[in-house]
Amino acid sequence: MIETFTPSAVVTEGQRVTLTCSTSCPLTDNTNYIWYLNSRPLTLPENQNKHLVLDPVSSQHAGRYSCAVKTHNNISSREKTLTVHSKTGKWTPAAAAGVGAVLLVIIPLTVFWWIRTETSHHNMEQVKKRTGTILLH
Repeated sequence: MIETFTPSAVVTEGQRVTLTCSTSCPLTDNTNYIWYLNSRPLTLPENQNKHLVLDPVSSQHAGRYSCAVKTHNNISSREKTLTVHSKTGKWTPAAAAGVGAVLLVIIPLTVFWWIRTETSHHNMEQVKKRTGTILLH
């Protein structure tokens, strides 16, 4: 069975995570283990048997882990889930909706302000032409 996730089962990208496969009966040091991620066997370096080290951990490592003692019938552990949070964070639907709502207000206000400024400027030019007023800037 998977006994531990070190530091924990919920981590942030970039951390070092060690999964440890423990058994209820004593085994020799040269016991072979098979590690699974989402029910698929992992191809690992020879030095990662009882301990699976993910360093640095990334979002691709998130999922359900299990281990098995390599025998003729591969005795498997129950799955344990590793959750990996992104360093940069992700947009939640509420945050995206909030930004969208702000843009829906700002864009029409900007267009209205621009049209009003242009109309006011155009009207001032018409008044100057009619009255013959010369303004010095």
